Amino acid sequence: FYIMTTFLDDVIDEVLLQEGSDLRHTCVIFPTRRACLIFRKRLAERNQKPLFSPGIKSIGDFVSAHSGIEIGEEIPLLLAMYDVYRKHWSDHDFARFYGWGKMLINDFDEVDKQLTDPSRLFTVVGELKKLESAFAQDPESLEWIQHFIQSLNQTEISKIQKAFTESWDRLRLIYEEFNVSLEQKKIGYEGKAYKQILNHLRKGTFKSQYQRFIFAGFYGFSRAEENLIEMLGSRHNVKVLWDADPYYISAGLHEAGMYFRKTKLYKSEKTTSHFDTGTKHIEITGVPLVAGQAKYTGQILSDLIGSGKIDINKTAIILPDEKMLFPILHSIPEEAGMINVTMGYPVKDTHFADFFNSLVELHRKPVYHRDGGRLFQRTTVEKLLMHSLIRQGFKIGGEIQNLTRKPWLNAEEIAGIFNFPASNVCFADVNAPEIIFDYLERLIHTLSESLDHSAARGGHFESIVLRFIAEEISVLKKQLSSHMDVVGTEPVWQMVKECVAGLKIPFSGEPVKGLQLMGFLESRALDFETIIIPNLNEGVLPASGAARSFIPYSLRKGFGLSTYEDQDASWSYHFYRLLHRARNIYLIHNSEVGKLGGGEPSRYLLQIRHELKPYMGDRLVITDKTLNIPPGSSQESHVTVQKNEVIANELNRFKTGSEQQRQFSSTALTTYLHCGLKFYLHYIAGIREKQLPGLRIEAADFGNILHHATENIYRNTDGNITPEIVDSLMPSAEQYIDRAIREQYGIEPDQLQGEDIIIADVLRELLKRILASDRQDAPFRIISLEDKYVSTFRATGNLEVMLEGKFDRVDEKNGTVRIIDYKTGKVRLSYKDLNELFSNPDKKALFQLYFYNLLYKSGHPESTTKAGIYLASSLSGGINWPKNETAFSEESNEKFKELLGSLISEIFNRAIPFSQTNDIKRCEYCPYTHICRR
Repeated sequence: FYIMTTFLDDVIDEVLLQEGSDLRHTCVIFPTRRACLIFRKRLAERNQKPLFSPGIKSIGDFVSAHSGIEIGEEIPLLLAMYDVYRKHWSDHDFARFYGWGKMLINDFDEVDKQLTDPSRLFTVVGELKKLESAFAQDPESLEWIQHFIQSLNQTEISKIQKAFTESWDRLRLIYEEFNVSLEQKKIGYEGKAYKQILNHLRKGTFKSQYQRFIFAGFYGFSRAEENLIEMLGSRHNVKVLWDADPYYISAGLHEAGMYFRKTKLYKSEKTTSHFDTGTKHIEITGVPLVAGQAKYTGQILSDLIGSGKIDINKTAIILPDEKMLFPILHSIPEEAGMINVTMGYPVKDTHFADFFNSLVELHRKPVYHRDGGRLFQRTTVEKLLMHSLIRQGFKIGGEIQNLTRKPWLNAEEIAGIFNFPASNVCFADVNAPEIIFDYLERLIHTLSESLDHSAARGGHFESIVLRFIAEEISVLKKQLSSHMDVVGTEPVWQMVKECVAGLKIPFSGEPVKGLQLMGFLESRALDFETIIIPNLNEGVLPASGAARSFIPYSLRKGFGLSTYEDQDASWSYHFYRLLHRARNIYLIHNSEVGKLGGGEPSRYLLQIRHELKPYMGDRLVITDKTLNIPPGSSQESHVTVQKNEVIANELNRFKTGSEQQRQFSSTALTTYLHCGLKFYLHYIAGIREKQLPGLRIEAADFGNILHHATENIYRNTDGNITPEIVDSLMPSAEQYIDRAIREQYGIEPDQLQGEDIIIADVLRELLKRILASDRQDAPFRIISLEDKYVSTFRATGNLEVMLEGKFDRVDEKNGTVRIIDYKTGKVRLSYKDLNELFSNPDKKALFQLYFYNLLYKSGHPESTTKAGIYLASSLSGGINWPKNETAFSEESNEKFKELLGSLISEIFNRAIPFSQTNDIKRCEYCPYTHICRR
């Protein structure tokens, strides 16, 4: 019968052995508060008689208590640094400083923790002699530093390198002035607190209620922590209890043992071997996708509980990726009983974060009308009003996207159009940092009150979470209160986003009973008999990407600061430490490589198979499994829609004489040629892609603006266009583009932002080039502009339907009627025969020309016609005509009619379903891929 002894039990044995029952003068320090909590519980359980408890602290709490420095939060530290920063960069506002400052505080923190001399690190680039003197005894470090300086000693350096050297030269002063400022404010970052403790120890001013210190369960001490332990040890009784194994320490290349091999604090005689004795069973399973892994985790638990092979109180699910928390929670079987969730659920992965992101998007780039009133972009308004919190809290129901086509709305219009009485709260004018916080406080309070009175399930819970978020935003407001005048609205909105995204919704539970569900780093110093680790893939465990730093890799190596190698070693140690005492280990990886949340299986799985297995031999049993995708889900079958009576009735509306008459357009017919299923979804089922005027001039809007401007400029003539008429129109071309922008967006052209300003200039130039091309082509007579043409058409099988088309321009020159279309995209006008137009979607522009020609000829059979395209990409070439500018022949017209008749007859044929295209390339930009799962 196996009885597992945990590392914390070993620590308790050590404490009781040395001190007995009077532990008042002993302080036990752990890496995490979680380990402190469980140690305290286990200590009480193991001692039935009263005893004086030792001090039990996390390393962060220990440092804060003994340094005399209050560890500051990020925002107060940033504001203190900004006061220093703007002395050196007076032209930089807080928005430019914000991201840079956060990165630099982290760098300063690490510099102090590693006891790196900032005056040497931040020395003027090029003072190599000083660096050589400082590192004469460390040739490897000097080599890295020389490599860095050589990169900046080139004859010509880039602008980025020049900017870096100019910034680097000021960092020592910023570091010094920043620390003076923190001393005056009596706050600091962790690295500064470590240095303060070391100063107290050197001067003999260190004070503590404890005389004996035990550091337990650590890995990878910084230099400051190592010095702290050594200096404490010279004055007090200090012991370091390692939870390490000779297996990876003695293996010279094993990354998990990297720190132990290089630190002088490690004493090998105090290490217990776990991989040399005992047996383990490791099951490695590949399961597709997050949902599959979560379900399989539940299945493992259910099987173990059913077989009686598990002590649920010694079982943990370790989550390297916190996004898996809810899928795992939903998959845990009821028979598991009590569950203790030790990790908070990140708000950034919830609809609460989406809600605040929508608020930020709404207010971040305001557009004001000329009368000073605040206007909101309609797309951002709709996005916010469609959010579940708003719809549930303020009881907004139904669809709202078709209620108005106005691209910009004020609060009063929003209230009336969308029946939203809280519009004045949600769409208030927010134009200053302090107003942002007042606005958020009022909005959250109003929404929370509404949710509390909501009959919908979960309303009260969501209200609680919103108030929890509001409290944190209130703290942010307090932290920024003294700097509101310099921070600016843009950084405040960014801080609000980051504040909300950084929060975690807390869970409560019994920390020493039941199934434990925890994050990977929360498991430090804790042991379990059975562990399950899902999502064991590269990029997740170990995590990918090094921390952002202003200090280049070469200098980090040269000055002994941490690099990605240290990060990888730390991840590796924590993983193997979990295996020390575990007997049953279930490692699950995402087998869908390249899918969301999936990469290659973690390197640890290969190490277990090829390194740990040979080391342990028969004492380690490895079971490899691969779970296939459930039947029917590995590949979606080809999607088809049979034409039933309902669909037939909808198609009959295209026939002539229908009460609810519909017409086939060129776009509808080429959509069918492109993909029959797409035609069904759009034209029969009526599932439309939402298209709204946006903040940017999109491709469709670009064409519309150009069409409207071209139409309007020629409507001011009698239709007879001569070179002189074009010359008279040319000066007003820009005004017609501006008018079209005004009609399309409801704002003045000078209110456009960013690249839209450039696009508007492009449109003005395009209209001028069209006029210049028409001048060369004149004289001609305009017959119609942007007019709609409708006609009947008899398809194969005596089927009569209605056709329609809207022609950009119809004119007449030298007795030939010319149908002209304006195109802003790519067009291919070459073809071998007309059959290509009905088989190749790339020929849809040609199809449209023949279709328009057919429409016009049906009403004007005596006319000689041809159709062409004005290409925005080649206006200098004039109008592009298929077949070398010759008029469409009767032979080609009749051939097109024959093919078109067969196509329309096929659409009505009940025996031919609407079928998904076989060409997957056509699906790349299709709006319906989420329906047909392509």
